Amino acid sequence: MSAFRYYAARGSLELLATTATNVFLPHYIDMEEAVNAQFEAGLQSHRHFFGVVPDGFWLPSMAYTNGIEKFIKNYGFSYSILDTHGILFANPLPSKGIFSPVKCKNGLALFPRDFSAENIICGENGFIHNPVYRNQNKDWVFEASAEVLEGFLSTDEARVTSGFKFWNNNHCEDNWYNLSAANEQVKIDANIFVNEYVKKMQQAQVMLETDNLSLVCAVDANVFGQKWFEGISWLEEVIRLIAKNEELKLNFCSKLLKDKNDFQEIEPYLSANIGTGYGENTLDTSNSWMLAYTRKACQRMIYLANRFSDDTGLKARALNLAAKEVLLSQSMDWSCMLHDKIFADYAESQFRKNILSFTTVYDSLGSSVISTEWLTRMEQEHPLFHWINYHSFSTKK
Repeated sequence: MSAFRYYAARGSLELLATTATNVFLPHYIDMEEAVNAQFEAGLQSHRHFFGVVPDGFWLPSMAYTNGIEKFIKNYGFSYSILDTHGILFANPLPSKGIFSPVKCKNGLALFPRDFSAENIICGENGFIHNPVYRNQNKDWVFEASAEVLEGFLSTDEARVTSGFKFWNNNHCEDNWYNLSAANEQVKIDANIFVNEYVKKMQQAQVMLETDNLSLVCAVDANVFGQKWFEGISWLEEVIRLIAKNEELKLNFCSKLLKDKNDFQEIEPYLSANIGTGYGENTLDTSNSWMLAYTRKACQRMIYLANRFSDDTGLKARALNLAAKEVLLSQSMDWSCMLHDKIFADYAESQFRKNILSFTTVYDSLGSSVISTEWLTRMEQEHPLFHWINYHSFSTKK
């Protein structure tokens, strides 16, 4: 985190704030206090790690529904980024499509995301599938025989990822990873990407009859390193190529806000960048039961925050823990893991633990009996948001 803070202070990066946890905000838009709590804890986190309040706010999964812009603006942010169809299906239709920022009625600027960037990288024929790149799904531990691994495995002989990956994406016999060949391909793919955007911007310039155009390429961070081992090198090469290019210029979104009064006013459309564009994978037959628990926990947390408005000491510690557990339970990571069947048992176990911990506090405050030992153990188990204040769930007067 200190490295991000260092380069942001130098003006090399623009950081955006976000919510405390990876919450799907449209599920709680009717619960103002719950949304406020996510914003306030997230903003406190940003101040803690980076020492500033940024201009931009990142909506988790770009999940937008009518009314979210009010919260973003109320907490002092100037802009956010929406997925392509959230802008293209807006009312009225944006005259410049995704090639220019727009604004809501309350003045919040919105930058449309260009979905094609991620498709070029991760699509069916995307860069990450090139045969010369490292195969991220083939780990030595799972390929070696039991004899070779003797002495390296734990006592229960369970195989876990080692990080030693010696193969490329080529499924033929000669599939050993070659770093030099991969680095050469990185330069080729970076050139393809930059040239593609030069062409796209030139065509837009002709069609829209203006050179005041911009595009935002938002790509999941796990592409750079986790899904695509060479992704970081590719990103560096793209930045270097654009720095030399006379047709394109990299810029911060905040730098483009000087013409904010000229932005077209629109009403964005319900959208997200997960599922088929509406976040439906966070609420289906595999995980819909979770939302009933989180919404009930939010209602109870709001009640507790309003009822115990001036408490200190052990009660305040318990209330802060309860607030933290609610924020953690709201994370859409749990529901998405269930939907995708990725460590689903773990996700369900962690979610239940969050809800159970909150319920324990709720019941304890009702009976005025709180176990100091249990409270201390739970605080140590989830040692994040140590600055959290349960009053963020209070009803604003």
